[in-house]
Amino acid sequence: MSSERNSVFISYSHHDSGYLSRLQVHLRPMLRYGGIDIWDDTRISPGSNWRNEIKTAIERAKVAILLVRADFLASDFIVENELPLLLKKANEGGTVILMVIIGHCRFQQFDELSKFQAVNNPTRPLSVLPVAERERVWAQLAGNVEAALIGRDLDEAWAVTNERLVYEALEDYVKEGANGSFLIISSEDYYVQFSYDKPSNEIVCEAVSNEFLPEGSRLSSEDKSRLLSLNFREPDEIPNYYQVLIRDSSKEFLSNLSAVVVEVFTNVYHISKNSKLDFAIGLNG
Repeated sequence: MSSERNSVFISYSHHDSGYLSRLQVHLRPMLRYGGIDIWDDTRISPGSNWRNEIKTAIERAKVAILLVRADFLASDFIVENELPLLLKKANEGGTVILMVIIGHCRFQQFDELSKFQAVNNPTRPLSVLPVAERERVWAQLAGNVEAALIGRDLDEAWAVTNERLVYEALEDYVKEGANGSFLIISSEDYYVQFSYDKPSNEIVCEAVSNEFLPEGSRLSSEDKSRLLSLNFREPDEIPNYYQVLIRDSSKEFLSNLSAVVVEVFTNVYHISKNSKLDFAIGLNG
């Protein structure tokens, strides 16, 4: 393939050169084996027409990575020059925008950016994460870049991983049907949990509420409305959002329930679609 179809453009504030360096490390194996071109402004030669170089790199890009924080949004050059070209390419030329939130910022106030889902959870930007979690985000981003370069749909790619894993976990849990058993699916501060009551043949599905979330991860009013639209009840005797279901091992039931879990993590908890989900199953007491 030509580099024009395998080019990655990185847009960042120079305050984040350290983050850029770490990103470059995670992308380097693709440079070695993938025949791709990764461009950022460190490649601009002294004395060259740097504006033209940036414009050309954006025109060629199949993927654009945005390292977003307050400094990024405050940059007149980025907002007035790079972003308009990148967004035009995304709308007209199919450039894939992958946005990583580096620090707490008001990127949602930028209509042109708010329509893109960030790779990581915006409430937990890289600057507040321990090193191991940062590395997981970078590795995830590298996987997204690879998927985009080979033309694989990112939503579809996630659906056949996490949604399949949720389906399989629910299938095992529902078929086992032990009284008092639980299944917890979690990522970062968030979880969806299931508990089974054999006498009533009911499964209670709970989505974590603000009572159990740290301040920086709490649900907004919009998040709560989304839970209600997914047929969850507001917390009462049960302190989480919840719905009561009759146990059913049919494929349709499990598929629908898996889709609900995926929707909660993606559009309520704002967990990136490629984030690793953890599963725990056992008996209460």
